[in-house]
Amino acid sequence: MSSSEFLADLNAKFYDKALLANQKRLYKRSGRVESAEKPIDKSNELVLLM
Repeated sequence: MSSSEFLADLNAKFYDKALLANQKRLYKRSGRVESAEKPIDKSNELVLLM
């Protein structure tokens, strides 16, 4: 494996890891991850029927 191939592989792994961390952060920020102690309140949800 040449150094350029190694760097490309390292860059791809870093990108995947950063993307996953960002997705987790946004998912938590959106409020979709509820703690086990908190009951899920569905009274505020809006249901759209088409």
